[in-house]
Amino acid sequence: MTAAPLLEARGLTKSFGGALALDGVDLTVLPGEVHGLLGENGSGKSTLIKILAGYHVPDAGTLSVAGHDVRLPLRPGEYRELGFEFVHQDLGLVPSLSVAENLFLGEIAAPSNRYFLSWSRAARRARQVFDRYGLAIDPRARTEDVRAVERALVAIVRALEGLRAEAGDQQRPTLLVLDEPTVFLPQHEVALLFDFVAASRPADPASCSSRTTSTRCGRSPTGSRCSGTAGWPAPSRPPPPVLGTWST
Repeated sequence: MTAAPLLEARGLTKSFGGALALDGVDLTVLPGEVHGLLGENGSGKSTLIKILAGYHVPDAGTLSVAGHDVRLPLRPGEYRELGFEFVHQDLGLVPSLSVAENLFLGEIAAPSNRYFLSWSRAARRARQVFDRYGLAIDPRARTEDVRAVERALVAIVRALEGLRAEAGDQQRPTLLVLDEPTVFLPQHEVALLFDFVAASRPADPASCSSRTTSTRCGRSPTGSRCSGTAGWPAPSRPPPPVLGTWST
């Protein structure tokens, strides 16, 4: 029996001036899967992701989440209410801050932490978080000094922890969206990132995904299954489905 979609977008269309970036794109993401959104540069992948983040206003199309219709465009920050978290190409990290500071950046910036913050406690918490995900990253290191793949992993773990905090004990459905997570990685470290996303180390981006959707010239002509094992080493709760974009 096929699981009900966590996310279902139909007929998403977006143009910029006279250029059509998305032309009636359909996308379905199922619970628990790693879904690869594949396409060449300029095929509309990032435009689609930014519509889901509420950054772009679509010209047409519908969206439903966990079976409930969602009005488009999304309000700023509404994606968090829907259980989404995004890791964009630039990762959203501050290079001059420590790894621990970037991991807990939202908490550090909160008004309640304006006058006092225990850096040693933050480092200990960061180590505990990384241990849960099987990562050996120094939380006291300056972010610009760690490897590129470690910076990407810090951003992904921060998003996963955000999903866990937002879901709480409700076991509500959540979705992690990775937009071109390998774009700034050297080739030999791409497999390390995929190894974290999937249960096995894949030979190519498509095999990281349990299902794929291709975009071409702003359209979604195919949705197909491919080889590979979907999985996520997030602890003590069902793993969130993952929507990732990769250039082909």
